[in-house]
Amino acid sequence: MKIDKFLTESPIFAITRTARTVEVNLGRSIRDEGLGFSQALVLIAILLEDPNPVNPSRLAESFSTTRGNISHCLSVLESRGFIKRRINRDDARMLRVTIRSEGKQCAMRLISYFNALEKQIENTIGTKTIQNMLNSLGEIERLSRTNQKS
Repeated sequence: MKIDKFLTESPIFAITRTARTVEVNLGRSIRDEGLGFSQALVLIAILLEDPNPVNPSRLAESFSTTRGNISHCLSVLESRGFIKRRINRDDARMLRVTIRSEGKQCAMRLISYFNALEKQIENTIGTKTIQNMLNSLGEIERLSRTNQKS
């Protein structure tokens, strides 16, 4: 198709294509855990904050997503017995999320999947290239925020 040349030369589409490919393939790797990519990331984030409870709004902010997406992830994680949601004693409008032992075990397995891919990337393209890429992606993200239409 005529658009193929444009898509292969566009950094924006290269970023989104790569992100989708990584997400799909990591999703296949973690399928045995019965979680999707976003649910896995949320569970790992909760583990990393342990023993401090996590606020769903803060998770949404960290992952640049909506509270609705986080709520869906939390519902799945809670139904699997991985986390517990409680109303904040100081402010009943807020929830606090804590990880249960089954969730800790699952999160540790998930981390191993992510680490394996990251190690393979480091070994293939090198840490300096990765750092340069991360810097470039940060700049692209910054530019996309400043160029948003009102």
